[in-house]
Amino acid sequence: MKIQVIQLEPEDDQASARDKLSQAKAPRAVLVWPRRGRPLARRLDLVLVARHARRKAIEVALVSHDPEVLTHAAAVRIPVFDSIENASTGDWTRPAADLTPAPTKERKSLAELREARAAAGAPSLRLPQKRRSVVFGIAIVSIVLLLAVILPKADVILQPVPSPLTQRVGLWIDPDLEKEPSGDRIPGRKIVVSASSEKRIETSGQARLPHVGASGEVTFTNLTDEVISIPEGTGVRAGEVRFLTVQGAELAGNRGAEIALAVMAAQPGRSGNVAAGEIDAVEGDLGFLLRVSNSLPTAGGQDILSGAVSPSDLGSLRNSLEAELFRQAESTIRSQLSPAEQFAPGSLRIVRVVDERYDRASGAPAETLSLSLTLEVEGLSFRTAVALAAVEAQLARDLTGPRLVIPGSLSIQPVSAEGAQTDGPAVLTLFEAMGETTREISFERVRQSARGGSTNRIGEDLRQEFDLLESPAVWTSPSWLPWLPWLEFRIGVHWSWEIP
Repeated sequence: MKIQVIQLEPEDDQASARDKLSQAKAPRAVLVWPRRGRPLARRLDLVLVARHARRKAIEVALVSHDPEVLTHAAAVRIPVFDSIENASTGDWTRPAADLTPAPTKERKSLAELREARAAAGAPSLRLPQKRRSVVFGIAIVSIVLLLAVILPKADVILQPVPSPLTQRVGLWIDPDLEKEPSGDRIPGRKIVVSASSEKRIETSGQARLPHVGASGEVTFTNLTDEVISIPEGTGVRAGEVRFLTVQGAELAGNRGAEIALAVMAAQPGRSGNVAAGEIDAVEGDLGFLLRVSNSLPTAGGQDILSGAVSPSDLGSLRNSLEAELFRQAESTIRSQLSPAEQFAPGSLRIVRVVDERYDRASGAPAETLSLSLTLEVEGLSFRTAVALAAVEAQLARDLTGPRLVIPGSLSIQPVSAEGAQTDGPAVLTLFEAMGETTREISFERVRQSARGGSTNRIGEDLRQEFDLLESPAVWTSPSWLPWLPWLEFRIGVHWSWEIP
């Protein structure tokens, strides 16, 4: 994995170290301590640097031989290496190594050196006692003044006034996106499952069904001089409507002889009710020997109304069963998600219809209609942490005025929506974002107001000036100092959520 080397300078503090980390382009960064000077010597400095690195998704390690730095790094769980080469090949998951420098060779004391010098007859370089006291006093005062001006360090921890935030934010869940989010798009994962079920509904259409057959009387006329036998069940017609004689008879062998016989419609229903004179054909060979007619209309044919399958029944049953299968598919997909993932509402779509069978066709008489349906359904999931970071970044851009979202306060919940907007395989998902915001404060102004201030009074003064929730905590180093440093760069300003 690529590593970026960041060389620290003796005057670097945690603020400048974080600035250098922000410019890192590699996923790993090594902070290299200078040979002289002691940057980031406090545990708090390493805590703030490590927290900043996590927010930037950068793994950080140290190259240092300072025992105090090694102790702080081990407590904060930052890996430490003794060289840049070892950092390139070493295990970044191990705790800080014991890199205490090897003991140096024993040196002679000052008294032994003086005795050796005297034995050699060298002239004495010692000053008179009075002058030595004056020089020593001046040195002590100079050191105290230097320490008072340069070494003091302070940290001011601000507790701002929070305001509730509730806002809807839209993100595109895109399965074609690579690992890194892009603007309002975050990567998604496709999950395909199978869903199958059967459903039956009552039909809404109506159909007329033949129920009772029509009956009547016809007259046969002999067209020959021979006796003609008319058997029972002889068929006669009125167009497409067919009738059958109820009984048989013998027709006299005289041309024009007539006989009346009762007939019944071959099929039940109102179609057998025909007007007088419409029955005019005899079926079979008798049609060449006989003429038939009805002087009166036939009657008694009846239909009944029955349920039937309408086109809307087919559509409504399909839509209803499809909705049930989508709920089944969503439940299956949710059961396959890891704890770090969530389902994207509105992302379900049909990949393939495996089986679709109705038990009745449209228009068929039936009181019920059944459908058996099997679908392959695809849905999308997303990583909660990635969506949370994208929503937070979008809120930061959209917030009006100098305001910021308080880190750690934000939570998101995807909102279910029918007919979600799509863009190819990507789906637009709405999130309900809830958290807290606060007014941004200029840290530079805080430093200007705090420098040289009394540790007993500066907290209340800053609370009133910057309208804080409570007086900020003030830490000084050394802790016994009654005032804050005069040098602004020696004053660190932090939000309360930045401190563990």
